[in-house]
Amino acid sequence: MDIEHGTWNFSWLKTLLLIVSSALIIPCSGCVSKSEAQAQARLAYMAGQRDAFAQMQRRQADPDIKFTGPLNNPTVKWYEGLTLAKAIVAAGYNSTADPKFIIIRRANQEIQLDPKRLLHGDDIPLEAGDVIEFRME
Repeated sequence: MDIEHGTWNFSWLKTLLLIVSSALIIPCSGCVSKSEAQAQARLAYMAGQRDAFAQMQRRQADPDIKFTGPLNNPTVKWYEGLTLAKAIVAAGYNSTADPKFIIIRRANQEIQLDPKRLLHGDDIPLEAGDVIEFRME
């Protein structure tokens, strides 16, 4: 009771109820049932399959190896057994400076390679549709 005005003051009770109700509601706001989680996982799996299939079709449509950097021929025909070293020779690397990194972009991954590995005989097989970038800096 508010002594000065002769009325009850329930503001502290309202605040307490608000805190308690918030504490009960917040933990459940992100809850997902097991069946909903399974449905979401199934949809994500199917989306991944669609993406992989679309990527496979793109690679079949254009299986050539593409290069960015100092090369005479930025496109090399892909064939079974083509390696990075063979592709670089076919593309005609034409810089006097060695690249700092060679990056192979394949599907949704990026493979970064130190060019010195090639000089030590560590060659990498290429896949249809790979994109190879020479980083000079």
